[in-house]
Amino acid sequence: MFKRYDTSCFSTKDIAELAMIDKKITCHISRHSFGNIAGDKIPVQMLQKLYRHSDISTTIGYQSHFDHSKTDKALNNVLDF
Repeated sequence: MFKRYDTSCFSTKDIAELAMIDKKITCHISRHSFGNIAGDKIPVQMLQKLYRHSDISTTIGYQSHFDHSKTDKALNNVLDF
């Protein structure tokens, strides 16, 4: 089990050390990692709030870079002929 920390007062460097990540972590990398993990698992309205986007179209556009479910399904259909 992982120990939980209040990360609101930590820098990305601190969080990387806690997670034992030996690479430089930036806010940009963190945001992209979250988007990639979230994929289509979190409703877009919730993601809008988490990203603090004022316009949902911004969130939809941003998440479109991470949602590969349609591509994966199409590929599986070809492979499972």
